[in-house]
Amino acid sequence: MRARDITADAGCALGALYTAFADLDKLILHVNSATLARLGAALRQEATGEPRARLEAVAKEYLRIARDSNTA
Repeated sequence: MRARDITADAGCALGALYTAFADLDKLILHVNSATLARLGAALRQEATGEPRARLEAVAKEYLRIARDSNTA
């Protein structure tokens, strides 16, 4: 993963990335945190369910995230 590739895909200047994030590691951490928050929300929705149902809910949300990121 390169900062130049990210900014090219986003359609912004390289400097804009570093205005928002101190470095590329901070950006990756931010994206991963958002993904984990969505997975956590899916897990909390199924908190009273059977373990299998909870795991399926998290897996479905993960697949939704992957699908959404490929269509963006």
